[in-house]
Amino acid sequence: SQDRARVAQYTPFIKIPPILYPKLSNPYKAPVMHCGWVMDRLRKYTEDNDFVVTLTYDYREKFTEDEIGDEDPIVVACVNPLESMNNALADLMGKLGITEILKTVDIEIVVTENKALFVSLYTNYSVRCTPAAEAIEKLRVALGEEEGPKWYLDYFDLHWTPKLPSAIRAKPYVDLAVLLVLLLIESPPENVRLAHRRRSLFRNDHGRFLVRLVLLSMISDDQLHQYSL
Repeated sequence: SQDRARVAQYTPFIKIPPILYPKLSNPYKAPVMHCGWVMDRLRKYTEDNDFVVTLTYDYREKFTEDEIGDEDPIVVACVNPLESMNNALADLMGKLGITEILKTVDIEIVVTENKALFVSLYTNYSVRCTPAAEAIEKLRVALGEEEGPKWYLDYFDLHWTPKLPSAIRAKPYVDLAVLLVLLLIESPPENVRLAHRRRSLFRNDHGRFLVRLVLLSMISDDQLHQYSL
């Protein structure tokens, strides 16, 4: 989009302006900002230590048996970068003895010129859970980063959005309605991926329970298991 292209030209923040921290008094929800590093060096660690996860997909699954006939399988293999990088990151932090920061550190997608994967240490919504400075420094050295972490804009939650009135926002059926919209736009598996990326819907057990409740009537148990919900 034009907004992402414009933001990609800016220099990342070393410190974000106070206005980008969420406030209850603000009628608008601030965009999500991630503090961390673009993960060029983590990608190399992933490859060097055999953490690359490959997924296979048979295109015949889209067709009926009559349509398939005697055709040979059309199997496509592709790398799952998010799972690969998360596994490598967990291994690296285990070796460094800083696994306690796994609860906040994650692999995200941020706005850069090439839609980069990103090691997110924390966000403007989780500053109270900021990892210890010593742990951040250990990770920086291990990743070969010359500078400290910087702030980048989330690829999906990049706009200011109006908040729902608190009386409505507190009701569970609003969460369920949002999830249903996401799940019904396209085919179920694709929308689970979309919903999973939108981390704001998965920040607590309540959100995960609602997703499972909706999906139980839409896809098989095997498909549900694929998304670790």
